[in-house]
Amino acid sequence: MHGRHGSVNKGDVSKRLGRVLADLDAWEDSLTDTLREYQAQDNDGVSGRNNLHLAFVSTKLLVRRLQWRVRKERKPSVPA
Repeated sequence: MHGRHGSVNKGDVSKRLGRVLADLDAWEDSLTDTLREYQAQDNDGVSGRNNLHLAFVSTKLLVRRLQWRVRKERKPSVPA
């Protein structure tokens, strides 16, 4: 992986991503039950808590994809 300033240590990136996931989990655990629950759409449109949930899930998915990419790039290629 290369950043703007040269090579990036994949181990450091992996650790940072792990910390981000831990922080996201801690943040989710700190939410009240009302904010954690999915709310079916009503006549008023999409609720704020559903937007919050979508943003959280999207962020967590992005971090997981980045972790997968770092792990994939760390493994040596096996010739066919």
